[in-house]
Amino acid sequence: MKIGRIAGLVIGALVGAILLLTVFRFDWPVTVAVVALGLAASVLPGLLIARAKARKDAAARDA
Repeated sequence: MKIGRIAGLVIGALVGAILLLTVFRFDWPVTVAVVALGLAASVLPGLLIARAKARKDAAARDA
């Protein structure tokens, strides 16, 4: 499941970068920034949820 999610993110980032470079004629720095922000926006919520769950599990274990 995680491999599929990672592959989807990578493929989406590549397709997005190609579209930004070819169709919309963005420059390289802008394309890199947009793709990086997109990846961060898609990965960050999952990391925050996992961190909160780990804290909750640790608190339940300590109690």
